[in-house]
Amino acid sequence: MIFGNGTGGGFHFRDVRRGDKFEGEFQVGYAHGLGQMTSERRGEVYIGEFYAGQRHG
Repeated sequence: MIFGNGTGGGFHFRDVRRGDKFEGEFQVGYAHGLGQMTSERRGEVYIGEFYAGQRHG
């Protein structure tokens, strides 16, 4: 999922910016399980677990 002007995957608007990318597992429309969240604009990469659309672990 690559974020545009909205939200998705259970992420809150304050947590994502245009161009951020999530690659990983989903459950009932939420990022849930193992995945990678990349924000090139902020220079951040998180690889790990997600629970109901939030970083977990």
